[in-house]
Amino acid sequence: MMNWQLYQQTRAVAYADLQSTPDQRVVAAAVLCMMHTGESLGTATNASAGRYGVITWRQRHFAADYTVKKVELRYVGAKGAIQVKAFEDPELFRVLHQLLRQSHPCQPVLKVSDHQVNHYLRRVTGCTARDLLKYVREVVLKTKPVPSSRAAAPKTTKQQRKQRLQQPQSQNFYLQTEAFQ
Repeated sequence: MMNWQLYQQTRAVAYADLQSTPDQRVVAAAVLCMMHTGESLGTATNASAGRYGVITWRQRHFAADYTVKKVELRYVGAKGAIQVKAFEDPELFRVLHQLLRQSHPCQPVLKVSDHQVNHYLRRVTGCTARDLLKYVREVVLKTKPVPSSRAAAPKTTKQQRKQRLQQPQSQNFYLQTEAFQ
C-alpha cells in the first residue's frame, strides 16, 4: 500500500532515472506523468476506441509553453470525457520534448507497456500503478488541484469532443522549431 514515504521514494527514483538509460527514462517519465496528472496508464484497446491514458498518449495530445517549461495535455480519457491537464516540471519537460521529437504521430509517445511500469514500481516500492494512482488521486491531488475539464465543461457530444481536441490551444512540442534549452 502506498504512503507518503513510498510516494517520495518513487518520485526521487523516477527523477534520478530521467538521467538514466533510454528505457529507464521512458518508464520514469510515464510514472512521473501519472504522478502529475492522476491519469491511468491506458490500454491499446481503449486507445483504438479513442480513449487514452499515459502510455497511449499521442503527439497531438501534447502542447507546451516553452517559457515556463509547462506541459499541457488534451485528450479523451478512459471514460470518454475530455481531459485537460497541465503541469510545470522542467526535468520531465525536457525528456518529454525529446521523446516527442523521436515519436511518430500515430504511435504512443511513451513507448512502454503497463507491465514495464508495474515492474518498475514493484522494484522501487513494492507497489503497483494502481496503488500509486489511488494514492495520487486520494491524497496528492486533493491538496493540489489539477485543471480538468470534467468539472467545468458541460456535457458534449462525441463529435464536439473530437472537434475540441483538434483545436490547438498552445504550440505543439513537435512543431517547435526554436532550439530547445
